[in-house]
Amino acid sequence: MAVLPFRSLGVSAGHGIALGMAEEVSAALARFCAPRLIATATFWDGSGPAADAMARCRTYQLDYIIDGTIHVRDDDI
Repeated sequence: MAVLPFRSLGVSAGHGIALGMAEEVSAALARFCAPRLIATATFWDGSGPAADAMARCRTYQLDYIIDGTIHVRDDDI
């Protein structure tokens, strides 16, 4: 399983929040023995297109990929 950094919609400050959300999800899932979790940074640092990350996930033949988006507008997430 891999957790990709979420895509940020809205203000540029959302990029850091999106990466943090992926890290939080990864940390929560890491407490369980199964399924095996691979570090987010192995697949994507958030700077390139998400399609590239999906290709890397296919290379590792992962069963599950968690992906998402967040929308940041002013003080609302």
